[in-house]
Amino acid sequence: MVNHKTIIVKNEKAFIANYKKYFSRVYRDKFEKMACYNMFSNHAGAMMGRGEVWMSHTLISTADNYEYCITAFNVF
Repeated sequence: MVNHKTIIVKNEKAFIANYKKYFSRVYRDKFEKMACYNMFSNHAGAMMGRGEVWMSHTLISTADNYEYCITAFNVF
């Protein structure tokens, strides 16, 4: 059985330090091959790959300063 546990990463430094802990080698290989120029988007945000990565705007994003953040990594 796979343990599906939500992990909240507080900052970039923590994410990078634990990258290999969060994602398997197979997932990291998939992620490295994803092309960000061919993305799907809708009201929920933008999707990379086949739904492995979802992004949306940040809470402080404005039309003049549009910022994205990763909202979900789906591992399947």
